[in-house]
Amino acid sequence: MKHKKISRHAVNKTPSRLETIDEEREVSFGDSAKSELYAKLPLLEICTYVGWSMFAWFCVISSLYQSSQKHASALHSSSLLLRGWQLLGDTRQDGADVEWRFWKMTINSQFLLMVLVYVLIMRVVEILIPLKRELAWTILSVSFLTIFYEWQLPAMLVVHTFVSFLASRSRSTRIVWIVSTLQLCSLYVEGANSIITAYFGFPHLEHAKFFTAICIIKLVSFSLECCDEENLPVSPSSENTQDTLFDALSYALYLPFVFAGPCTTYDLFRTQMNKPVEPLNKEMLWGFLSEFIRYTLALLAVEFFLHFLYVPALAHRKDILREESFPTLSAVIVLSLVFFQMKYLILYGFPRAIALLDGFSAPLPPVCVLGLYSFKDMWKYFDRGLHRFLVRYIFIPLGGSRQGVLMNIMSAAVTFLFVFFWHGPQSFVFVWAILNWFGIMLEVLAGKLGRTLYAKDMDAWLSGATYRRLMGLVLVLPNTFIVAANLVYLHGEETLKIQIKNMLFSGHPSQILWIFVSVYCNLQMNLEARRIWGKRYLCTKGYYFRSNPKEKEA
Repeated sequence: MKHKKISRHAVNKTPSRLETIDEEREVSFGDSAKSELYAKLPLLEICTYVGWSMFAWFCVISSLYQSSQKHASALHSSSLLLRGWQLLGDTRQDGADVEWRFWKMTINSQFLLMVLVYVLIMRVVEILIPLKRELAWTILSVSFLTIFYEWQLPAMLVVHTFVSFLASRSRSTRIVWIVSTLQLCSLYVEGANSIITAYFGFPHLEHAKFFTAICIIKLVSFSLECCDEENLPVSPSSENTQDTLFDALSYALYLPFVFAGPCTTYDLFRTQMNKPVEPLNKEMLWGFLSEFIRYTLALLAVEFFLHFLYVPALAHRKDILREESFPTLSAVIVLSLVFFQMKYLILYGFPRAIALLDGFSAPLPPVCVLGLYSFKDMWKYFDRGLHRFLVRYIFIPLGGSRQGVLMNIMSAAVTFLFVFFWHGPQSFVFVWAILNWFGIMLEVLAGKLGRTLYAKDMDAWLSGATYRRLMGLVLVLPNTFIVAANLVYLHGEETLKIQIKNMLFSGHPSQILWIFVSVYCNLQMNLEARRIWGKRYLCTKGYYFRSNPKEKEA
């Protein structure tokens, strides 16, 4: 097999536009004068922000703990609590999050044994027959899926892969999108579900639909990459200039990413797959162990705190939330976001760690949501693989940010329409997508306005520290809007209405002041962290141990 350097080509055949991915020209609201935004503040002022934040955290967590213990019996009777660790005595653990509970049930001793078998076999294949590793992981993946989910799931994934491969042969992006849209419709249309159940007989159709949705988004990437005939790279499984059906299968069924992700676009997957196989060395092993230990500690921490802080369970009980105090509601809101980030840190992290042993660098896990204060950064640094997919295949081909404000708005609207449809056409998902699109568009417009205003010699009468304090005050409202938009996805519209009503309109006016001060202090702490370590270092997780110190973010 020839190892050729692969060009990073876009579907619209403008690779230079993709390299930036809106990093240079599109800045978030408030970033029009970055040096002033990250200006140094007095140490006493920073200590005040930290002190208030620690006090606020203590108040809300202690209130949440008391409420969790108070309603433990009611939550347990609603089957929202499960049996906890025996090490902690007769305790209950929050089991209300369906996704988290599903993955805990999946990862049993047999699952872990199969993962170990996969790792060992792949190491032997890389030593003895490195050119056959693509075939090896495809066979292992099909076998793995068959053992755990019987023959129906791999059969369904193979059928979708075959259909997408046929669409890719047309070399037409329109045909690819039509076929991919129909494939997604087959997951959500009731009549199509009946046909799938009749032919495949899925015992757990919802699980199959989840895995298939992950597979389809990868097949979209494969098919669209194949539409670029001029820059089509050499297939790793042969010396053809066209990707084969086997290439599509090996990409869609790559075992570490087949269950939960993260999403890795085909161009990056192919680029790494075409590299010569490197034997496992100390650097690679250390990179794997360091990340594996990090995710294991995160998993243990989440499991431990779910024994005492029943965040998902309380969010499920609207009747209890209506009666809860302001500190408890605040804790449920903030810790719901933290739990969401930690959940995907773990679900994306472990597959990434296993892929490192195969020589693949998957997109990094999400950064802490409390360290992000703009919609654009939330989307860019939370699910990095999905963000790259959306920008590469939808946003830029439709015009993106370089064709004027109107085209920017329309391109973003279509992008979030796909986000809504892929996540599942439900009302709360639609509201969540609309709010995020609206928030990003406000940031774009505010960023342009901010650059215009700052160009008028604002630095002549406004110091850097004053500018930072002023922008901190301005950013409180959009930061609060980000929290509300994400809570729609996590809790639904009704729960969010209860939280907003009780926190903003039914309580003492001092509650609004508490929220404002707490958000402002958190923003200033974020700006201080970025001033000291740099935004790029924090958002690209530069503090991670890497198997390759020069590794770039996928």
